Amino acid sequence: MARLAEFLGFGAGSSQPHLWTLRYEPQQSRRRQLMRRHEQMVAAPTPRMRTPPDIKWLLNERAALAGVVEKAEVTLAGLRAKQARLEHQMTKVQFLMERSQCAQSRAQASVSQPPYARASR
Repeated sequence: MARLAEFLGFGAGSSQPHLWTLRYEPQQSRRRQLMRRHEQMVAAPTPRMRTPPDIKWLLNERAALAGVVEKAEVTLAGLRAKQARLEHQMTKVQFLMERSQCAQSRAQASVSQPPYARASR
C-alpha cells in the first residue's frame, strides 16, 4: 500500500501533501496545474534543431526581396515629391508664358500701328 501511495505521489518522500489533507479548491488546483506545466516547460531544455537548408534559402530570399521593396518604396516617395515639385514649376511657367504672350501681342500691336493711329487715340 505504501508503494502504491508513493507511486501515486502521496508517499512520505513526495513533495506533495497527503491525499487526506487536500481540500477541493478548483481555482487553486487549476492554478497549481498551470504552474507545474510552466515549471516543466521552463525546466526542460528545448532540443536544438538544425534549420533545413531550403528553409534558410527561402528566408534569405524573403529578406532580400523585403530589402528591394523597401528601396523601391523610398525611391517612389522621392519620385512623387519630385513630380509634385515639377508640376508646381510647370504651372508657374505656363502662367508666365501666357503673361508674356499677352505682353508680346500688345507690343506687336503697338509696333504694327502707324504713328498717326497711336496719336488719335
